[in-house]
Amino acid sequence: MGALIGYGIPEVQAKVYHDRIHRGEYLVMVEGLEADIRQAEAVFSRWQIHELRIYAAPTSQASAQTRPTSR
Repeated sequence: MGALIGYGIPEVQAKVYHDRIHRGEYLVMVEGLEADIRQAEAVFSRWQIHELRIYAAPTSQASAQTRPTSR
């Protein structure tokens, strides 16, 4: 959980991911430029990923930005 928080994921969401991983689900993280993120977002959407969130990089001054999707 600490590593997820270190990547800029809010503690509450990091706990959710931690619990889901322990249940055998997968967590896929993509790091890249805006174009890379958009491409990954398109691939995930095509494969009907259940949840997609985009967070600002931990070095950014901005707070984490999330873009949840419902599928």
